[in-house]
Amino acid sequence: MRTNYILVDFENVQPSDLNNPAQVPVKVMVFVGEHQQKISLELAASLQKLGEKAEYIRMTGRGQNALDFHIAFWIGKISVQDPQSYFHIVSKDKGFDPLIAHLKSQKILAHRIEQLSDIRILSATPKMSHSERVSAITAFLQSRGNARPRRRQTLRNSISSYFSNTLEEAELDKIIQTMLSKKLISIKDEVVTYSLPEDVLNTPLDAKS
Repeated sequence: MRTNYILVDFENVQPSDLNNPAQVPVKVMVFVGEHQQKISLELAASLQKLGEKAEYIRMTGRGQNALDFHIAFWIGKISVQDPQSYFHIVSKDKGFDPLIAHLKSQKILAHRIEQLSDIRILSATPKMSHSERVSAITAFLQSRGNARPRRRQTLRNSISSYFSNTLEEAELDKIIQTMLSKKLISIKDEVVTYSLPEDVLNTPLDAKS
């Protein structure tokens, strides 16, 4: 199971605490500005529970975007040491987005969220059964409407992303196979057609994405 690296831009976002479900592999790195002196007691306590899986990194020196460069450096270093890593940058700074686009072009998994609660794996049931996963992804796809994945591989990627890229390849295939057997979806020439419960969008979607 891949490790989720949570990189907190503490100059930009000050979370109150961190919920880490048991057996979810995470590493939390809180990047602190040179002159930031305080964090909440709740956050300190939740990070302390993580032991060696959490650390503070204080920025050295000052300057525009200095903390951003620190985060970029650590992503580069970790991605070499752990090629299967997944990076969650917690920041409201959209300046990270070009970096994330470049990382993705290099097959490095990363995204930016504005609060810890946006990281699904932190609130997901750690021992969710296969049937519960199918139910969860079905509800998610219902909520997507016309923005649903239109091809098999895109659907597979969406399922993996929904579970924060923690599922094994075999489980991803099993979820799609179960959806096929339950006739929630059908696939022809790699194009996905949906027949979800109470679904009014049963017509085939085009195959452009």
